[in-house]
Amino acid sequence: MNLTQSHTPQNTSDNLQTRKETAEVPPKLYLDLHLSSVNRIKSLINDLERKANLNLTIGITAGVLAIGVMIYMAWDLQNLTQTPNAPPINLIDYFIPRVTIVIFIEIFSYFFLRLYRNNLEESKYFHNELSNFESKYMALEVALTINQESPDILSDVVKVLEHIP
Repeated sequence: MNLTQSHTPQNTSDNLQTRKETAEVPPKLYLDLHLSSVNRIKSLINDLERKANLNLTIGITAGVLAIGVMIYMAWDLQNLTQTPNAPPINLIDYFIPRVTIVIFIEIFSYFFLRLYRNNLEESKYFHNELSNFESKYMALEVALTINQESPDILSDVVKVLEHIP
């Protein structure tokens, strides 16, 4: 097979069968499969990190908004109590709706900050999976290189890699 030909699924399976029969190793095919898998995992990691940053931004913005509402409430209460001839206010009636709004905003903020933390955990997981995948690929590359000197090494490495979860 010419290396400039595309690797369609049919061509790939036919090519693998031919390679199996002739015991020839297709290095470009291994490299293509490795690169496509690595790119797919890296794309997933980038998506997770982008979503994590969005969640962090929303969470921080909501938290700052809640702090702003609390500062406004304190400033507004101070203005109400210092106004001459102002009717006396019932503090419970004044604070219940405002504190409820602040609590709601803080829960909203906590939700997005928790999503941020979960996205970071998933990102770490996929970074670990990427490292595992690359180490397995390197083991296979070394086995393919050494296979010419010791033919049993490739089958031993494949057996070990099959049993790694």
